[in-house]
Amino acid sequence: MIPEFLIQTLCRSKQFRKKSSSKKSLTNVKKKLYLRKFSLLNFNLSILAYRLLNNFLRILFLLDMTKIGERIRNLRQLSNLTQEELAERANLTKGFISQIERDLTSISLDSLFQILEALDENISDFFRETSEEKIVYGEKDRVAIEKEKIQKFELLVPGSTNRRLEPILLTLRKGESTPKEKPHEGEEFGLVLRGRVNLRFGREILKLKKGECFYLSAEKEHWLHNSGSKETVILWISSPPSF
Repeated sequence: MIPEFLIQTLCRSKQFRKKSSSKKSLTNVKKKLYLRKFSLLNFNLSILAYRLLNNFLRILFLLDMTKIGERIRNLRQLSNLTQEELAERANLTKGFISQIERDLTSISLDSLFQILEALDENISDFFRETSEEKIVYGEKDRVAIEKEKIQKFELLVPGSTNRRLEPILLTLRKGESTPKEKPHEGEEFGLVLRGRVNLRFGREILKLKKGECFYLSAEKEHWLHNSGSKETVILWISSPPSF
């Protein structure tokens, strides 16, 4: 309830003297005061929510429940950013980013928001529970992706682009090739499950048969080509995800 004397006082001020009707002025004043009171309440609630969330974030950090530094490092690497580049985008220092990733210091809500915005990550996704993550995946869980001139391209783990590894089951018919991958950060592993395949790595052409595998640093242009007469199947794993 707004005190009557406060309303009367405001009515006597200069900004309300020009009203033609005192009754109408009184009604307008009440409306304005209620609006101001409502706005102030919303503001106070926002401040309270911000402080609670900030304190909650610090508690989680102290309990080591969220592994904030590790998650930030993974997201940065998935975005192909250096610590210096992330720091510049988030208006923070490289040293601070380094300490956060190694869990050597706590992080404020403001700094976290800046980092997540620079990484184009939603805060709700960032704090998604990991304890309920699926561990075993079956054939029904595979995600088939259409790739031009590739018989079959299947993601073995749905949502693997948000993880450190991306396992793929690749099937190439005679004469088919994977798209040429330009040099990028990360490493790749492949195991030939059936048939034969040529691995082009920079200027080298490496031939692999069933049971053989490759492990490479993706610092050179590379791709796979089935030059044999039969279909070939390859388990291909990249870290970080690059497809």
